[in-house]
Amino acid sequence: MSNDTGSAPTQPATRASRPRLLVGILTFGFGMLLTAGGIVAVLIGAVQGPAWLIAVGIGGVIIGLVLAFLGMVLLYRALVAPASGPRPTTGKK
Repeated sequence: MSNDTGSAPTQPATRASRPRLLVGILTFGFGMLLTAGGIVAVLIGAVQGPAWLIAVGIGGVIIGLVLAFLGMVLLYRALVAPASGPRPTTGKK
């Protein structure tokens, strides 16, 4: 197939970052979902549920926030890495 649309061809660095982009999106989304579920568990545990539900909810919130942060880091690396080339040398030794 030829590229008849007039757009620039896909660079190898961009193609290589697609798995990282997908993993970043999934990790961030799952982290946000787990955080929301943990908040709901804490609220239910505080209002009418058993006390252990509060502990499970707090753990879910902490793990969810860690996963969301990791997903943001992966997304940042996938989006910024293709645009940046090798670091310029200053010539100092």
